[in-house]
Amino acid sequence: MKQINMKTDFGSQKTWLGFGIATALTASSVSPSHAILDFLKRDNEKPTAAEQASNEGAASARLSEAQSREAAGDYRKAEKIYEDIVKDYPRSEAAAESQFKLGELLQVDGKDKKAFEAFQKFLTDYKGSPRFAEAVQRQFTIAENLRVNGSDGFLGGIGADVQPSKLIEFYEQISSNAPRTELSAQSRIAVGTIQAGQGDIAEAIVTFESVVEDYPGTKYGAEAQYNLVKLHGREADKSFSPVDLRQQREAGEDFITQFGDDPRSQEVRQALGSLSDKESQKAFDVAKFYERNGNLKAAAIYYREVARHPNTKHYQDAQQRLNKLIEKDPSLAAVANAPAPSGSDSSGSVGSPVIAPPSAALPQAQAQVPAAPAQPSGAAAPASPPASMPSRPQMRTSQDDVLPIPTDDPVAGN
Repeated sequence: MKQINMKTDFGSQKTWLGFGIATALTASSVSPSHAILDFLKRDNEKPTAAEQASNEGAASARLSEAQSREAAGDYRKAEKIYEDIVKDYPRSEAAAESQFKLGELLQVDGKDKKAFEAFQKFLTDYKGSPRFAEAVQRQFTIAENLRVNGSDGFLGGIGADVQPSKLIEFYEQISSNAPRTELSAQSRIAVGTIQAGQGDIAEAIVTFESVVEDYPGTKYGAEAQYNLVKLHGREADKSFSPVDLRQQREAGEDFITQFGDDPRSQEVRQALGSLSDKESQKAFDVAKFYERNGNLKAAAIYYREVARHPNTKHYQDAQQRLNKLIEKDPSLAAVANAPAPSGSDSSGSVGSPVIAPPSAALPQAQAQVPAAPAQPSGAAAPASPPASMPSRPQMRTSQDDVLPIPTDDPVAGN
């Protein structure tokens, strides 16, 4: 074949697109500016009414053929015809139906991810179709199936489950396709569940908070608020920060206030009612931790907090230990007699260290949906301080009315 020299008489190097335009100009009697405009806009021009009617007729005939093939069980041929209709007659009503049928056939064939994408194309290109809501519902069904059952590997073999990031992308797309609907709320709860299962607690909390805010007073808001109680409890359970304690309390109280008639409200009330004893136990452990490590002032602060609440388990023991510390260091009497922080009470709430909440199961999107996947077995455990570098915990404040937060596990070595 003779090689075409792209150096033309126009005096510059041309791309194949430019060469095609130049050739068209040479063969056409139309003015250059009009020819170029027509060339570039050819695919975007709307057909005339007569052309559209002709296209509709041809597309409708092809659609009938595809439906007949499908009814006869010849799915591959039907799928091919549906694809051709969408390609050749994209503006026809038959194209909208064909694109929907492509998603449907892929879904029936178990190709969930491809089916989801086919329905997404339908939702993007044919927003006015009466099947719009059905397509979004099918997307949600696909996403739930992928989340619960995973997906097959290459050529139908055993493969890895769909990646959580891809699932989140699908649910977020559903929420975008049908904003302010039940499917959007359910999708966002599913996203929060996946995030929690992956250990992304902060992101899950933000997701659930958005559902509570956007769907107040609904069963979806209740589901999200309940999950917030669980997640804040999980964070408080492994934390020594009073902030996490306060957040769990607030989440539980918000649930009772907004959804007091929910069957789970009794569970939340019981959890809140048991916090005082668990807080006392945690504070007592922290006090012993500081005493064991020689930080008597910090120990006195925590024993003082337990001793302020006579209805808790370790009240007497904490009082006795505090008195012994004062005998060792009389200056600690000022710590022991420091006024209670503003807003505290004597009802049993220690109110400063942390809570050890009931064992929190992973949040559920709905009652029928299984728990989010567990943390991968290969995930690295948090690194512990090297044995050759022991150090005493440092107090993060010197104020007598604020509890220091230990930097190590207070119950280790007890």
